[in-house]
Amino acid sequence: MPITRDAELEPFERMGNKMQGLATPSRGASEVMVWRTRVAPGGGPPVHKHDHEEVVVILSGTGRVIEEDGNEFAFGPGDTIYAPPGFVHELLADEGVAVEWIACMPAGTKTLRSDGTELTTPWAE
Repeated sequence: MPITRDAELEPFERMGNKMQGLATPSRGASEVMVWRTRVAPGGGPPVHKHDHEEVVVILSGTGRVIEEDGNEFAFGPGDTIYAPPGFVHELLADEGVAVEWIACMPAGTKTLRSDGTELTTPWAE
């Protein structure tokens, strides 16, 4: 059984956030992708959506999920966020607070801007 060691994982940086592919096709995962994201205080990934569902488990820190229509929901350690396919959202860390989460989705899931253009995700390869 393959084991991915944390020390072997290359972090990718985008907008001050660090992402690592924990389980990806290049690491032998064929059905599910698992990513770790470390978000700088007050930061977060760009507004986006996926072509498959995304499940995010908050490991540490606090922040909020902002939906396309402007609704906001606070999150904290242990919370699980479910984003159905095509759901436009943004996850932001609170000011002064770093956040770490694990994101899971089907292998091959595409990450898209709200206008449908694809965002590259080299940590998902």
